Amino acid sequence: MTRRRLVVLAVLLAAFGLVLLAVETQWHPLHRLDQHVARSLYHYGRRHSTYTRFWRGVSRVLHPDVLRVVATAGAAALWLRGRRTDAIFVVLAMAGQALLETVVKGGVDRARPSVEPALSTAAGASFPSGHAMTAFVGFGVLVLLVPRAPRLPVAALAVLAVALVSFARLALAVHYVSDVAGAWLLGCAWLLLAYWLTRGVRVVRRAPGPPPGR
Repeated sequence: MTRRRLVVLAVLLAAFGLVLLAVETQWHPLHRLDQHVARSLYHYGRRHSTYTRFWRGVSRVLHPDVLRVVATAGAAALWLRGRRTDAIFVVLAMAGQALLETVVKGGVDRARPSVEPALSTAAGASFPSGHAMTAFVGFGVLVLLVPRAPRLPVAALAVLAVALVSFARLALAVHYVSDVAGAWLLGCAWLLLAYWLTRGVRVVRRAPGPPPGR
């Protein structure tokens, strides 16, 4: 891995570490921002049921399980088309993201915003946002694998999708702003690492051997 790539990873991980440190120490400016946004969006959602239903729909359509199923199907299609390295990248990126998210959530064990009655249900810890991190990695994989010509419009759609599902988690008061920020930074670092690692992998289809008896 080149020095430039190591620097990029170091910057992303350092930024994630700062967010994590601020969360763990309840740094006042960030804590105040988290609480203010969570309360404001919650009270708005309580007054506007259509608004809340829309963001619930976004969360269901772009649910991590949905994105993982689509990614698995895409990886299988790439493998059958002979794009073995790309297929490995998809599986590594998505599986690694799920594992990384689980480990970090368990280690931090942050409570979700405390609101009653809740606008939506969500299991597990709050930091980082699983929806936001999975969407960032999943749509990032798509952007990295499409040809150069349509990459710009695909990237624009990917940014929109990640922004929508990330805001949905805030609008439904199941995550804080820092949960989403941490998810983006950690997801970006992992996505780039998985991509760079698999660029050095070359999977070659085995040539058929000679017919039996010859």
